[in-house]
Amino acid sequence: MTTKVMERLFVLLLSAIFSNLRMPGAYRMANIFYNCNRTAWQKGVWVVKRYLHSRYKLHIRLFSKDLIDHKILFTGAYEPGTNVVLESQLKAGDWVVEAGANTGTETLLISRLVGDNGKILAFEPVPHVVSKLKQNLDLNGIKNADVKALALGDSAKEISFFIYPQDHPNQGMGSKVLENSGLEKITVFQTTLDSLSDEGTLSRIDFLKMDVQGAELDILRGGFNCISKYRPKVFLEAAGGLSNLKTIYDYLSGLNYVVRVIKRDGQLEDLDAENLAMGNWLAIPTDKRS
Repeated sequence: MTTKVMERLFVLLLSAIFSNLRMPGAYRMANIFYNCNRTAWQKGVWVVKRYLHSRYKLHIRLFSKDLIDHKILFTGAYEPGTNVVLESQLKAGDWVVEAGANTGTETLLISRLVGDNGKILAFEPVPHVVSKLKQNLDLNGIKNADVKALALGDSAKEISFFIYPQDHPNQGMGSKVLENSGLEKITVFQTTLDSLSDEGTLSRIDFLKMDVQGAELDILRGGFNCISKYRPKVFLEAAGGLSNLKTIYDYLSGLNYVVRVIKRDGQLEDLDAENLAMGNWLAIPTDKRS
């Protein structure tokens, strides 16, 4: 039996145990046995695992040493609170723009929630991540997601994008704002929501989801007309290190959105404008407040 086969069996065994173990500290315990660091004996393996299967019959292809994949392997989900919000806010027939789709952990769920009459435009500019995203969509026979190997921003042009090497555990940290980080620089094409709307690619938008490492405000500005017209709900990751929380909050407030922070259990809490909390935010236009 080869080392890789033994590692795969070990990973599958641990996954079967810990992804169903509902107790505090279970994920930390799994990390003791198998973490994201590559070693001579634990180099990482590919596995296909049931994902949100009891409700949505999904499967997902995971690499055991990638941060997001590792979390799914040993807990069953990456951000359960995010999933709760998507389930509560999306409905059949919705059109969703997902900026920073990564490998599709939320794209798969969104696809099920919006159904055959809904549509997803999934934007992911990193080539090897796009490949994995498409594999996960194909694995589930998903037809309502249109993958765009582009960045979204405030203008339509070629931009520099900074990414980690392919063997780094956190591929989701690619960003156009990390210029002096020492990361690998690639060139990608960037478009805007307004450009997509003007050319007819985007004839409506009900939900905008962003996980874009500091590019949130650029996307909002590049979609001013589109957002003002269609009034989508806006989900974003507000990370203090890369995102100017006050500027984003003020911009959304200026568009008559109420902004809430998403708690770990998926519950929503109104933000205090004077003491803004980092984390995932959900902004709802006042004319659709719920």
